[in-house]
Amino acid sequence: MELCEAIYYRKTTEFFSNKKLKDHLIEDVKRACSNITYINEDLNIQAHVIDKGHLIHFLMGKECKIKAPHYIVVTSDNGKDYLQNIGYAMEEVVLFMTSLGIATCWIDSHLTKADILDCLKTEEEERDFVRDEGFEVAEMMKDADLDESIGEPCIIIAFGMPIKSEPLFRTRFAIPDRKDISKISKGMNGDWEDVMQLVRRAPSVKNTQPWYVLRDKKGIHFFEKIPKKAVLRDMSKISMGIALKHFDLACREKGMTVVYKDLNLRNRIGGREYFITAEPRNYIADDIEEDDNIL
Repeated sequence: MELCEAIYYRKTTEFFSNKKLKDHLIEDVKRACSNITYINEDLNIQAHVIDKGHLIHFLMGKECKIKAPHYIVVTSDNGKDYLQNIGYAMEEVVLFMTSLGIATCWIDSHLTKADILDCLKTEEEERDFVRDEGFEVAEMMKDADLDESIGEPCIIIAFGMPIKSEPLFRTRFAIPDRKDISKISKGMNGDWEDVMQLVRRAPSVKNTQPWYVLRDKKGIHFFEKIPKKAVLRDMSKISMGIALKHFDLACREKGMTVVYKDLNLRNRIGGREYFITAEPRNYIADDIEEDDNIL
């Protein structure tokens, strides 16, 4: 299953089986997490696979609403647009897992940096246990090695297999509860309307679908409608990154190479804030008149 095709099939899973995935699938997920890419290369985003889900259950306690056999904890420094970059990077991993037949769910992180360090050390210790003449010996990971490279936990992705009563995929032609393209974009005609079909299918916090996409002669501009509830704002920015990844994948499928630019636009469109501009190489908006410039 290709990543664009996975967009149509992927659904959020809330109820997971406690059965662990096979080792080769865990290794595939770990490889994907070790090769994430994002737009702001100055950031330090890392995706840590926690094989033993009970560690997350223990650390999050009552805040752990989604219980799965495995988790990915995503950490980052607080650089420019770090939350959007997390969504952009990790949605590709989520869709890759979908293509492998793995169920996923984005959830809030209620962990501290100390929590994730403890988690990683515990998993490392359990992997390093060896038997030497009947005695178990554990090699301890040095705190300094971890502290130097890990940022704050920002988001968690639960993964595994759903319980038997919950389907793994939505059907190929299922129509998700999403806004019409006319409500979330302007100027996205022709092939761009096909691209928007994948953008509109992006998951978002509370299904708010905060993105708005405007196309003019300067490029394709992404805006975010900021949630009124402060508790949703971080997840909304991650949702923006997820939508941008869908846009990116749709462009790739059409053979377009996209360059992302921060034009620092101050325009607010219907109360929405500017995020980023996408410009396909050799971009010529022939179907837009000069007087029709949106910005």
